Amino acid sequence: MFKKSLILFFPFFLFFGCSTTKLKVEKPKSNLSPSYFVLHGFKVGQNIKNVKSELGEPTKIHKFPDGYVAYIYQMSQYNLVFEANNIRQDIVWAIQISGSNVPVEYHLNGISLGQDITECIRLFGAPDVRRNAIDEITKAELADTLYLSYNQRSNFSLEFVKNKLTSIKIEYKQVDSELLEDYPNSDLFLAAAKNKDYFSLTSLTFYDPLFLLSQKEYPVGKSFYSFYKQKEIDSVLDEVGGLDGSHLLGAQLRIQGSVSGYVYKFKKDGKNFELFYVKSFEGWVIYELIVY
Repeated sequence: MFKKSLILFFPFFLFFGCSTTKLKVEKPKSNLSPSYFVLHGFKVGQNIKNVKSELGEPTKIHKFPDGYVAYIYQMSQYNLVFEANNIRQDIVWAIQISGSNVPVEYHLNGISLGQDITECIRLFGAPDVRRNAIDEITKAELADTLYLSYNQRSNFSLEFVKNKLTSIKIEYKQVDSELLEDYPNSDLFLAAAKNKDYFSLTSLTFYDPLFLLSQKEYPVGKSFYSFYKQKEIDSVLDEVGGLDGSHLLGAQLRIQGSVSGYVYKFKKDGKNFELFYVKSFEGWVIYELIVY
């Protein structure tokens, strides 16, 4: 009855897992710097209409010569930019925040605007590139702004003025599947739900997921943070956060139309929970959460 279709834009491919007699979670095969796909509560891969549903029409739209488009929102004390590439101008390819006084929850793995450069390097390590920043629109060099790029090993860049973080930008990047676990680790989502860790919850969720709760479908339709904070979803997070290994009925390979992944089935207090994972461009994510 409920059928999801994948929006496979750019090279947003799903990698299909193989059947196995024993499902286990392995450690990552590399300790390379991770990639990040969540900023300001939104996620790379979401439709621009989700952004407009929450923030309204952008303050300005800038079209680059190469076909990329920037949807610019001038907030009270900072700028928020959603960038689309030249293939799908309705899909978020990159997200950037710049300025000051951005709500602390809109961080990047615990790093917020205003933090010192030493804290950022301590967390992320030495950058791939270090130079003066360049204005993306005017192409002029910003002599007082330091630019650190982590786009070779990861997918983000930072800018600093007087050693204080003034800009964060993340962009689409296909994660090397060989660097990831062979199977999803459901404990990560359960812990994020228990702690109401919205950054991790969003990172662990497909960009266009299906939440089916008591046979009612809940589309995201906005930022993920707003989605997860609404009453019905918040209540489900409390329930999911109370699950652990003692409630796990089993995990198995699921092939659903053109989609393949692993479903983890839990049961607690007479209620069933299904967490269906697929391997998307960013790794293992929740494609469907079904509660009945």
